[in-house]
Amino acid sequence: MKRTLFDISNEVFFQIAQSDVEEINFRSSEKIEYPIIEWTPKCRVTVPKPRKESSNYFFEGCVFENYDDDYETIWSLYLATVSHMATHAKISNYSIYEKWVKNKTSERCQKVIDFVEDLRVEEYLRKNFPDVLENILLIKTTFENLKNEDSKNENKFNLFYVKKSSGIQDLREKLAGMDDLEIDKIIPYLNFLYNNQDLLPKVTPPYCVRRNDSSQNHSLKGLRIKPVGEFARKVAEIDDVWLKEKRKGEKLTEYQDFAEDSHFDEVMVGTENLAEFSRLTDESAGLLQRLRTSIRTLSNIVDTPSTEESGLIDMQLAIQREASKKPEIEIFEQDVPRKESENWVVIIDASASMISKFEEMKKMALCLSEAAEEINQSGGKWGLYSFNNNFLIVKDHVDGYNEQVKARIGGMENKGLSLIPDAIEMGIKILKRDKESTHKYIILISDGQAFGYHNIEDHFKKSLLNAKRNSINVVGIGVPKSMSRYFSITINTDDPKKTVDKFMSAYSYLTQTMK
Repeated sequence: MKRTLFDISNEVFFQIAQSDVEEINFRSSEKIEYPIIEWTPKCRVTVPKPRKESSNYFFEGCVFENYDDDYETIWSLYLATVSHMATHAKISNYSIYEKWVKNKTSERCQKVIDFVEDLRVEEYLRKNFPDVLENILLIKTTFENLKNEDSKNENKFNLFYVKKSSGIQDLREKLAGMDDLEIDKIIPYLNFLYNNQDLLPKVTPPYCVRRNDSSQNHSLKGLRIKPVGEFARKVAEIDDVWLKEKRKGEKLTEYQDFAEDSHFDEVMVGTENLAEFSRLTDESAGLLQRLRTSIRTLSNIVDTPSTEESGLIDMQLAIQREASKKPEIEIFEQDVPRKESENWVVIIDASASMISKFEEMKKMALCLSEAAEEINQSGGKWGLYSFNNNFLIVKDHVDGYNEQVKARIGGMENKGLSLIPDAIEMGIKILKRDKESTHKYIILISDGQAFGYHNIEDHFKKSLLNAKRNSINVVGIGVPKSMSRYFSITINTDDPKKTVDKFMSAYSYLTQTMK
């Protein structure tokens, strides 16, 4: 399977954090400038991604005018950020400072705490990932030199502490000797730094968390990093996958063209939350097992296939055997090539009206994704999208069902308007670009409550009629019975297990009637 930036980032992050994806919510975003870490309700880390504007790339306060010249610097910064923040997620516990900060100025305390925690990060990496630390320190030194900050502050800090027999090296040594931070042993250092803020570093490296720091230069030019060791090889790998993803990203323009006459505010790629996907998978284990047991592969064959003891599962016969509890019913058909291809567009309503049903709808989206991947692995195509005020691409038809797509399923959130007819029209346009597939489906998961503009209900009905005119079957999951006559098939969502079974039966019925 092809690797993505998301795959590599996850691999690096969780290797350093020594944690499972269920324990930490890690993601990346082009909408932030610097990394963010939060601990409520559980650890959540967001790192920035390089952002392109015109011909320039912007990342962590730096501007890069030529990607070919600057890619090593850009991805060294990115990899340093992922590694630095993974270490914070592994070792930092800011709650231990709660007693010390009492009756002190919050901002002054935070600068001291960040300084100490960043020292701890460096010591952890020095012990466990020296190659990563070597590159991070290279970035740190190069950045400080470029900023042209007076190094007298650090010299003053060190010389002063040497005279006091408690310098920065002494603090490092104390921290290095502690697997878990013992706050009482460093209180004297905390107090000294609190009272001597001018001795703290004036330059914050780009890979560190910023806290209301408006003094940073957000257009620094000229930063050049030449990574070394395994770190450099990882940078080269990221560059390779990034260029491939950038080419795929150009498809976003096509979606934006589709949405030009719609009411959507924006077309965008869905956000990522792999930890949430993992939770959904665990909680849907029974549903997924039920699905996988019933369908391994479905095959649309013009002629009635002969049955054998092994081969491809005939969906209709599998349902009959399960329902009748008669094991003598043969469910396998010959493993012959598909004679007819199909294309699915699965659309998830992520509007505010879905709040009471959204948890079950997300699980249903997960099951449909697994079903789509199984059913269409022999030549079919499928895409997954969600909508509210915006139209969000979860999986484009050319994407593999990879970790990044799964993270986008986990990242779906319900909010905003319910522009159902606009989403259906988008689905129609997506399917019309496919000139090869014989069978086309829009599978809408929604409560059917369209709202957002005048006469939206009429537009809802018109969009369904438009799908029918274009020979597209629309399956409605969760929509009210009053709308059923406009859909090819509707399925209620009162019981998730029954919903999965009903969908399988409905799909089998449609494939049989369309032969």
